[in-house]
Amino acid sequence: MVRVVALVTWALLCGCLSLDDRDLHVRSSGVVLSSFENMSADALDPRFGAWTASAYNSDLASVDSAPFDPGFNSDWALQLVWRVTDPPNGQVDGVGVRERLPVQATPGAVDLDGYTRLVFTHRTEGNAGCPSPDNLTLRVMCAGLASGYEAPVPVAADWHTSTVPLDQLVRSAAAGSGTPTRTDCLQAATDVEIVIQQALQDGECSSGTLQLDNVSLR
Repeated sequence: MVRVVALVTWALLCGCLSLDDRDLHVRSSGVVLSSFENMSADALDPRFGAWTASAYNSDLASVDSAPFDPGFNSDWALQLVWRVTDPPNGQVDGVGVRERLPVQATPGAVDLDGYTRLVFTHRTEGNAGCPSPDNLTLRVMCAGLASGYEAPVPVAADWHTSTVPLDQLVRSAAAGSGTPTRTDCLQAATDVEIVIQQALQDGECSSGTLQLDNVSLR
């Protein structure tokens, strides 16, 4: 052992051996955010709070979010039942609904840049009388930077597991006026959202059921 240390010391002194001083980015191990098996919308990861549903840009909306059984090869999932109408006011208001999982850890943001992808299982059913959605939107918010990054996820009528690479998220025009890089945003994440926003015309409605299960970061 002494001989090895002596050889390394000699190599460094003579310049025969150089040290790699590049920054190393250590990837985080995977974590389950939510499985809903506790019959609750609370996240399993203690850094996050509970899933909450809301509609935006419309007073003509109803949302109901609650644990639902059965889930995907499990006892429980989370179910969102929604109906939202673009107000008939002569303009398009960009209405939508979302399930939002906020960070509750101090100081209100977490670093997700060590993960490579977000995985979740879902199925969606539209209701007659309103256009059916084609896509969900996965969005990671960094509210402290007035921004967010997102990617579309095709809807599925049957249970389907979607994998969203975090390095393919693009800046969300709907998330704010900030212009941080994707890395900066992921390092200051404040919310994970699953959004349903269709290109509705003035007075048009969106209505359906979204079931969500097994949300994880990997």
